[in-house]
Amino acid sequence: MMQWSYISMISNFVAACFMVPSGLFSDRFGRRKIITLSQLMVSSASLGYVLSSGYLGVAGTRVLGSLGEGLGGNVMGSVGGPVWQTLVTEVAPIETRGSILGLMGTVTGLLTTPAPVLGGYLYDVFSPQMPFLLSFILGILGCIIFLVWVKEPVKRENDIVK
Repeated sequence: MMQWSYISMISNFVAACFMVPSGLFSDRFGRRKIITLSQLMVSSASLGYVLSSGYLGVAGTRVLGSLGEGLGGNVMGSVGGPVWQTLVTEVAPIETRGSILGLMGTVTGLLTTPAPVLGGYLYDVFSPQMPFLLSFILGILGCIIFLVWVKEPVKRENDIVK
């Protein structure tokens, strides 16, 4: 049982260590690219639970997911994180930014509330792998929707910090 504690401790450390670099990477390479990469990593970690075996496989899968969480700034849960919040503040009109960030957290929280019950149902009725496979599929679908619908604003010359 202590093994899961060690994995969680290492994963939390990895995610925390990538919060600052995620902001730097998003400033340099763009918010969408970093968010997409992070979401692909988190989604792949869901699939990793199905494919991995043994302690090291599960540990690697968990660390991959945490790296994705830290890279995308998702460590803060339903409020997103620095990369998500920066993208929202760049895209949303100034008079609605707070409302949009609040709505983002509310919708995410409401959509994830039934997840444990649904996951348990899928585990019991279909297979232990089913919740992870569904999580992977939904994560990839979310990446596609994000790439299609969310565009970064064009940077103006006076926006660039030298």
